[in-house]
Order: sequence, then structure tokens, then C-alpha cells
Amino acid sequence: MFILFGIQAVLLASFVFLSQTTPLMVYIVMASIGLCYGACFSLFPSATADFFGTKNVGANYGIVFTSYGAGGILGPMLSAYLVKSNPAIADYMWPGLILGVLVGIAALMALVIKPPIKE
Repeated sequence: MFILFGIQAVLLASFVFLSQTTPLMVYIVMASIGLCYGACFSLFPSATADFFGTKNVGANYGIVFTSYGAGGILGPMLSAYLVKSNPAIADYMWPGLILGVLVGIAALMALVIKPPIKE
């Protein structure tokens, strides 16, 4: 998870520079973010089982997956609001940078947080 989150953090923070490049570069970065996002779907079920046990892994992963959906709805809406409401922000540079920092924090948390010890 640390590697995936780290790559995503760098890619999202790169939006600061993408406004000065070609559309092709934006597509490449977005596709790479999507690949990392998809790779997380193979890691999160096992992480959910490691942290909360296998007894209710289906229900617990459903909660984790629902948070993905909420973030997928609220994130773009908040980004669009930020860009439209602030004339100083001409593009999605700041929302991308903010997301990059938040995913960077998640990468650091992936290094620090360990599954609880089973007794």
C-alpha cells in the first residue's frame, strides 16, 4: 500500500505542472492514477481481513468500499466548487496538490499502522 499510495501522491501532486504540458501528458498521468487506484482493490480486501478478522470481512469491506464511493462523489464536487468559487484558481492545480498531500499522508500511515495482534 505504501508503494501505491506513494506513486499516487506524486502523480496527484504533479497536477501543479500539468497545466503547462500537453493533453497527452495529462492523459498518461490520469491513466497511471487509475491503475494505482485499481491496484488498491486487490489490496484492500486482505487489509480489511487483517485488521478486522475474517468473520465479517464481507460486511466490513462493504463499509470500506462505500467510503470509496463517497469520496468518488464528494471529491470531484469539492474540487469543482473550489475552482469555480475562487477566481485565483484557474485550473485544478490546487485540488490536485491537496489530494497529493492527503494521499502522501496515507502512504506514511501505511508504513506506521500495523494490524492488531490476535490473541
